[in-house]
Amino acid sequence: MRNHTADDFIAADITVEKVLDVSHMASSTWSRNKKVPRHCEGIMYFVSGNIEYEFGDCIFRSYPGCVLKLPTGVPYKGRRLNSDPVEIYLVDFTCEPGSFDLFPIPHSFFPTDPDGVIKEFRQILELYKSRTVCSYLECKAAVSKLLCNLAKDIAINKYHYGAGSRIMRMCEFIRENCHNSSFRVSDVSKHFHISEAHLRRIFSSEIHTSPVAYLMASRVELAKALLISRTELGVGGVAYECGFTSVYYFSTVFKRLCGHTPTEYRAKFDHTSG
Repeated sequence: MRNHTADDFIAADITVEKVLDVSHMASSTWSRNKKVPRHCEGIMYFVSGNIEYEFGDCIFRSYPGCVLKLPTGVPYKGRRLNSDPVEIYLVDFTCEPGSFDLFPIPHSFFPTDPDGVIKEFRQILELYKSRTVCSYLECKAAVSKLLCNLAKDIAINKYHYGAGSRIMRMCEFIRENCHNSSFRVSDVSKHFHISEAHLRRIFSSEIHTSPVAYLMASRVELAKALLISRTELGVGGVAYECGFTSVYYFSTVFKRLCGHTPTEYRAKFDHTSG
């Protein structure tokens, strides 16, 4: 399992496109002896049972209270370790290719609130089976919420990246002030009472970037929102609102990070033409 950084959790994003199946299974004869790839993404909760899984090149054991992340396309099989019956909840769904594999939760882990997690799985199952008004849409939302809560659990309790953690507070401070053209990285180090060198070390080790790069990325993210929502502003006005003092520099940074010029990006979302 790879070690995730704070930036993985800040940028964590996934769109549940379709819920294919939600099931609750209890079996005293469970087996999966043939190693075959999954046809979709899956998230599983173990209520009871002891199973050893071969998942790709990884081997791990699952016990009651364990959550399994099962990305599509990875061959896997499993074997029971004893005669205990196996009881699981399983949600099969689709999303943008590769996004679930990158989503920052491990293939096997124990959530800190198993009662809360099983409650969420049961709610998803109930919504999936209810066939009431908007139940399918609510089911997709519930799956997204489950994934979000699992990622938060890992971020806070394994990596200590809660809202109050140092790196999260630093990132938030930059995002809150990035619109100010006079805002500098030195303001961050002064606010948190550390040297700029130490600040650079923290960003490098915990989110694999520099404070300056994070500031520029924050300004560009703000610019993307303004280009779409503030259509009365020209590119120069957007640049100013995002803390850039040079339109040329703004356009250069924007294209480097987004692959489009600000004008091209705005045109992509212009629903008034064509």
